[in-house]
Amino acid sequence: MAKYLDNDGLLYLWQKIKTKFATITDLDGKVDKVTGKGLSTNDYTTAEKNKLAAFGAASTYALKTDITNMYKYKGSVATVSVLPASGNTTGDVYNVESSGMNYAWDGTAWDALGEIFTITSISNSDIDTIVVS
Repeated sequence: MAKYLDNDGLLYLWQKIKTKFATITDLDGKVDKVTGKGLSTNDYTTAEKNKLAAFGAASTYALKTDITNMYKYKGSVATVSVLPASGNTTGDVYNVESSGMNYAWDGTAWDALGEIFTITSISNSDIDTIVVS
């Protein structure tokens, strides 16, 4: 089951963090200020810049035209057992009402894409457990 952090939980966690860091006095691991340097100083070498540039080629990205009609919603069915066994095209998608799961035809079989799930907020007790460990 997935959980999320709501406003009350965030406030509680923030108080835990402030309390924890308020007791820390050891600054041996801090980074000293360097004269002439700022947060936005660019220290990349030419070799590093060239390596990064090799990954940024725009031609490597998919275009909208490449992915349009990738999946085509066909409708809903009551259960998996009534998904059509023939006449399907790769990318056809059906919602299965009994489970909330979506299935896509991959060319030979139905592939489960996802389903409905419940998200609950993380409790203060959960936060206590995380902070202690």
